[in-house]
Amino acid sequence: MLLRTCLAVATLSLFFTSSVAKVTRVEITSKEEVMEGREFGDYGAYELLKGTIYFEFEPFNVANRKIVDIAFAPKNASGNVEAWSNIVILTPQDPSKSSGIALVE
Repeated sequence: MLLRTCLAVATLSLFFTSSVAKVTRVEITSKEEVMEGREFGDYGAYELLKGTIYFEFEPFNVANRKIVDIAFAPKNASGNVEAWSNIVILTPQDPSKSSGIALVE
């Protein structure tokens, strides 16, 4: 469920940017309690997830022309340019207490 939430949030965040990209995978590399497990009302304790999110961009897509020199970047077997970024997600520890919204940076 957590991975599904991460992918949904990442996909939505890309949908609202000026470039077109596809999320290919999300790797969570660390998970830590927030404020030593202090509970916040009905949502309970929170956790901070950190990791890496991987993307593919179509280099000749009109929406991606704004990316400087994308046409010259190395391409994978699909002909797309790969990129990655750090991702940080703040979410309740207990998924049943979640509102379905995560703070992603």
